[in-house]
Order: sequence, then C-alpha cells, then structure tokens
Amino acid sequence: MAKVIGLANLADELSKALKVEKQFIEDNADVALRAAAIKTFSKIIKMTPVGNPELWVYNHPERGYIDYIGYFGNPDYVGGRARSNWFVGGSVTDKTTDATNKSMGASSIASGLPDDLWNNKAFLYNNLPYIEALEYGHSTQAPAGFVRVSLLNWDRTLKKAFKGLKWHT
Repeated sequence: MAKVIGLANLADELSKALKVEKQFIEDNADVALRAAAIKTFSKIIKMTPVGNPELWVYNHPERGYIDYIGYFGNPDYVGGRARSNWFVGGSVTDKTTDATNKSMGASSIASGLPDDLWNNKAFLYNNLPYIEALEYGHSTQAPAGFVRVSLLNWDRTLKKAFKGLKWHT
C-alpha cells in the first residue's frame, strides 16, 4: 500500500529522498568513473598500432619495392613498443620501457588509478617520442588516431557506466 504524505510533510519527505539519492550517487560515482576510465584507457591501448614490417615497404629507385626491415638491416624487429609504453598513474613520470608486450590488461590499468578517482586526477601517458606521430596518422593501422577516436565516446561510456550501477529502490 502506498504511503500517503500530507502537504505539510511533502517538503521534508522530498528533502530526505534527495539526500538518500545524493549519498548513493556520491558513494557510487567512483565505481562508475573507474569503470569508464578502464574501458576508455583499454580501448586507447588496444588501438595503439603495433609495428607490422609486412606493411613497411619502400619503393627503392633501383631495387623496386623492398621492406624497411630488410633494407635497414634489423631482422630481429619485434613490434609492440608503443603499445607497451602506456602507463597509468596519479601523475606523469618520464618512464619508458623497451618491452614489446602487445597488451596491457584492465587489471594493470586499475592498479594505476588512484583509489578515490572522483576526487583525484588520473593520467594515461606514453613518453615515446613517436607516439604523437602515430596518433596523427603516421600509421596506416590507425590513420584517424587512437586517443582521439577513443575519447569521442567518453560521454557515452561514462553514461553507460552510471546506468550500470545497481540503483536501490
């Protein structure tokens, strides 16, 4: 049976209800923000081009088409350095790695995020000197970029994360 509220108590009841909702949102905002950040950061990392020597051909004036690796003498090249140089943290450092791990999991991203993400800054950063060139079309694998493309969906990702919260009744 529905609760009948007199006009005299309506303002008090609405105020109480709004306080409960406000507290719920404050308690769960970090959960939604964290989920959206992990999803967006993961997308950026996964979209970061990984060097593929098969795509690197050079039209040599005398030899015709040859691959860069063969031409420049680095047959041991392994792609993935740009992707493995993404770092997450509450501040930006000058960190880089020579690793060529082609994936960074959600757990790695989550562990780099501050505990109270709602009230702190979080950075996804890459210090390789050629990361900007990759973002702005140097790679045929991501001609439209990967950071810009991923950030276009930020609003939708965040709204979806908030909608996914278990709202109380």
